[in-house]
Amino acid sequence: MSNYGTFWRLAGAACVLAGTAFAQVISSPAATPTPVNFTQSYVFLPVGLAATETAQINVVNTTVISATTNGTLNPVAAPICNGTISFLSSGGGTIGKAATFSILPGQIFSASLPYASLGVSGGARTVIRGQISVSSAPFATPNVIVSNSCSLAYSFETFDTATGVTHVFTNVTGSSAFAVPLLSVGLSPSVP
Repeated sequence: MSNYGTFWRLAGAACVLAGTAFAQVISSPAATPTPVNFTQSYVFLPVGLAATETAQINVVNTTVISATTNGTLNPVAAPICNGTISFLSSGGGTIGKAATFSILPGQIFSASLPYASLGVSGGARTVIRGQISVSSAPFATPNVIVSNSCSLAYSFETFDTATGVTHVFTNVTGSSAFAVPLLSVGLSPSVP
């Protein structure tokens, strides 16, 4: 009985100490969270592109904004999705220059690659793939650190250059959250 009581007293004391330490880290003015910048990428599966086609990648910022100030939308809390869209050859090299985007919630950005820009002679069908890279970093407002978490939905398509008729369409069901972790003094990121 003595060991049982000692165990629970020690466990209770440990919880109190941990809670006190956690409260000091969170509420201490000197404990400023350290932002972690990162880039996350999504690579589409390879698709064939013929001489009469154009490839296109579309992204939309699907982040839901709920922060308000006096009943009006607080624009500081609107996460902007920043990134690039690239098209890659079958050898893995970038075709042309990556298209840079910076979109607010609800905005759409598209990057196109007409077959003519591939530089392939003879009109041979060519296999390409697309890649989206999203860069993100948290930002601070007075008394609050906001995670600039960007939620994107995206699609990859090929269509007839002359008529616009879609040939291939692939998308991601729902959206992909490109979230930003925040580190605080005394805490470290966990790696899954």
